[in-house]
Amino acid sequence: MNIKVFDRHFNPLTNFKIADFNSSRFSFNSDSQTYQIVDNVQLSTFKASFSKEYDDAKYLTTGNYLAFVDEWGKEQCFVINEITNEESKVREIYCEDIGLDLLNSASMVFTATDEQPIEYYLNRELYDSGWEIGTCEIKTKKKIGFDASSTTLKRLQDIAKAFECEIYFDVKFGSRGFKYKRVNVVKSIGLSRPRIRMTNGREITTLTKAVSAKELRTAVFAYGANGKDISDISYNDGRFKTIKGSNLIVDMDASQEWNRFPSSSNASSGYYEMVNNSESEDPYIILNDAIEALKAKNHLIATYRASFLFEPGKDISLGDWVQLVDPEYNPALYLESRVTSITVSRTNPSSNTVEISNSKEIDDGISSRIQSLQEHQNHLNMIAQTNISWTMDKKISGDKMVLDARFYRSGQDITNEFDNDDFSWKKTTINGPDEAFNQAHFGVGHCIEVDLNTIDRTADFTCTLLVHPFCLVSVSWFQSGLRSLATKIDQEREDDSTVVLFATDLHQALSSAIRGNASIFQYANNHIKNMVELTLMTDIDLMVLGGDIADGSTSKNQQKAALKQIVSTTGMSKCPVMVCKGNHDDNMWYAKTLSGIQYDMRNVVSPNEMTQLITNPIRFYDNMHVTDFQTAYIDIKNIRHIILNTSDVPYKLNANGNPMFYTLQSVAYSAKQLQWLVDTLASTPDNFKVCIYQHIGFGDTYSKQNYSSYNVDQLMQILDAFQHHKCIQVFNDDPNFKTAINADFTNNKATILYGMHGHYHNDKLMKWKDINIISTGCSAPIPRHLDGIGLLDERELQTLSEDLFDVMIYTPSKKKIKLLRYGAGKDREIKL
Repeated sequence: MNIKVFDRHFNPLTNFKIADFNSSRFSFNSDSQTYQIVDNVQLSTFKASFSKEYDDAKYLTTGNYLAFVDEWGKEQCFVINEITNEESKVREIYCEDIGLDLLNSASMVFTATDEQPIEYYLNRELYDSGWEIGTCEIKTKKKIGFDASSTTLKRLQDIAKAFECEIYFDVKFGSRGFKYKRVNVVKSIGLSRPRIRMTNGREITTLTKAVSAKELRTAVFAYGANGKDISDISYNDGRFKTIKGSNLIVDMDASQEWNRFPSSSNASSGYYEMVNNSESEDPYIILNDAIEALKAKNHLIATYRASFLFEPGKDISLGDWVQLVDPEYNPALYLESRVTSITVSRTNPSSNTVEISNSKEIDDGISSRIQSLQEHQNHLNMIAQTNISWTMDKKISGDKMVLDARFYRSGQDITNEFDNDDFSWKKTTINGPDEAFNQAHFGVGHCIEVDLNTIDRTADFTCTLLVHPFCLVSVSWFQSGLRSLATKIDQEREDDSTVVLFATDLHQALSSAIRGNASIFQYANNHIKNMVELTLMTDIDLMVLGGDIADGSTSKNQQKAALKQIVSTTGMSKCPVMVCKGNHDDNMWYAKTLSGIQYDMRNVVSPNEMTQLITNPIRFYDNMHVTDFQTAYIDIKNIRHIILNTSDVPYKLNANGNPMFYTLQSVAYSAKQLQWLVDTLASTPDNFKVCIYQHIGFGDTYSKQNYSSYNVDQLMQILDAFQHHKCIQVFNDDPNFKTAINADFTNNKATILYGMHGHYHNDKLMKWKDINIISTGCSAPIPRHLDGIGLLDERELQTLSEDLFDVMIYTPSKKKIKLLRYGAGKDREIKL
């Protein structure tokens, strides 16, 4: 790293490389630069200790400037503020970046009169300072005033806090001083979602956790703007409640657990209280804002400290979010944390350190997956220790050949311990697998008879015995079905095959306030265990859940618990998992039907909560590209698998305080989602196929769509254009779905292999614009007589037909997609 030294007038004095410990000009003993975010503003300091034996050491003195380009490619400029220690042969200096020179400027009292953009407030402070505004991502206006004088830097920090943004400084050098000095305003410094994961014992060198009850609160006083409050609302959702005439909202669960009077038999007093002031005058919004504020403090606050290995300029940057994993922590610990300080030493890189803050434990499926890693390893070890071997005896009898396969564990014959269904035979010739033979000799036992007139010299016979120690599934009918299915998969697959599990409409409900028969909606987690077990029995490339994971017929807390349970169980899968959002998953059905008050977002699982519950867990998988609007894609074996969100509506309230869009009876794609899809399709390699999964059907391909539709035609136009390599322009003037997208697929050679969905609770194969469309029945065992929507044959509980999911095997060399059915229904096939 080349460091230049300037005097106060930016005349160059000398330059040197800090890594040259004993250069012709300097001998450095130590150095460190710290980058940090302090009260919403990025600042940096630099410290160094060096030998004075060289003549150029005289230039490293108070008031002069140091300038260099750091590992992130950013130009740094420091003022030498202080000589902290000086001896006869050594001098230590302390430097601050020139953004801190604003610390010495004064800002006066300022009274605001109207709402103004952030540039207005910044320009008042930067006037005649040599600084100018560069990037500005904040477009809102606010009315803010300052009733006391302060430094300019402190004023910039206060402005950034008021506008909920962050500021960083940017400089550019010329031949004689600065070309510019800029103040940049961004929503957030660094990457807003994790792109790097670090594991304790590998990249992480230390990871500690401390828990405090200092900020714990169990009740909140809710106030709004202009004297408005919630005193006219009587609210009780099972956890948070208020009494008409009161502005206090009580978290009943937290108050029961944390009370100032532990001996009290009820939680009617002894609250730990806080106050929340909303900017709204709407009582329901004031109520919701206060509840959200209380949720941030109704539990013990954990803080974390970590240090980990990293390479400056490559691994992380200041402000980035990172994932920290400790599988050995009890229970397994998974964090998302923000990097708020980085210290870099160029003379001693081993001392590089990182500080984190805003850490949050993720317990929505990801922790369960991490905790299951050791279970997976134990399971694989158990399989390896079975030590199974086999032999095959051949005997000729007339024109017949008898093949007898015998299986041994540690030398002991165990063949007779298994049923005929556990054995499958496969015949391969020079022309490839003999599919007719293999189908006829599936599940026929370890001994078969073959007509010698039907085989040639190239025929090769193998017998497979499925030996699997079940770890998740215990009932015999499910185990038998899984053994049979795993064998069929192994028979069907070839070297070029891709295998995908697809289950949809699980409708998990721990209880139900709407359903007349809630018991049949409590089986979903067992059905997911069947799928996960299958990934442990045979190689599966991908698992996809097609939406309506939870039923949406119960309280919000129970709906979230159901979603969390299902997604957590998928975390034990041996393959990546993708999860589509369904129209039941946000609990809008319950919110409209049984909320007991004017229904609004309090009873709905919000998009942010949905991100935590079903989107964040899949970020864990390698090569998974995930958005915050419940879409994602992953590339596996030259196939780009994409999930779309068919309930992508704005979660807004109308004038009556009700949601503007009833997601249970809507199908919608935001313009943001469509643009993402266009970009994702356009970047698909030419030798790839594309598979798309969503909850509701594609346009009118299944049946005439009778839901409220938004940007559905636009989606279908995009798919058609991609499939046929055309240019397309799509528009929508709806103010809530305003869309104007141009796409040019003329140079793309990839095509869509299939689109797959659930929602209709029925099996159906269709073709649209040369795209295969697949509908799959519901995993939930909904019978015809319940409400007329269970369109498959009536399901019998506690039998194999209770469950239902598809295994899709795409084999390019066979030019077909085979859909193997587990549970109710039949196998299907698509010729390509």
